[in-house]
Amino acid sequence: MFKKAVATTLIAIMLTAGCADNRNMPISKNDPHLKVEVLTYGLFDKATVAHPCVTYELAWGNLVWSTVFLYTVIVPVYMVGFSLYEPVSVDRECINN
Repeated sequence: MFKKAVATTLIAIMLTAGCADNRNMPISKNDPHLKVEVLTYGLFDKATVAHPCVTYELAWGNLVWSTVFLYTVIVPVYMVGFSLYEPVSVDRECINN
């Protein structure tokens, strides 16, 4: 019973606290000071979430946690499927074109 409670608590913590973060970035063409929240994306939602003018980087922490909690199935699916890449920078030339 205690092991199930610990496992459930760990899964809940992992689902709410990944290593990849959304960032507020200036991706507006008209106002470079206006910041918009750029979301993380994974293998399942790249086509709908990824912004073409934002550079993304692999969130190694999510990859490590997905490997550690491989047998829980839920944690790897969430972290690799929806939160594997995090926004790092904005390409201003891409936005201005």
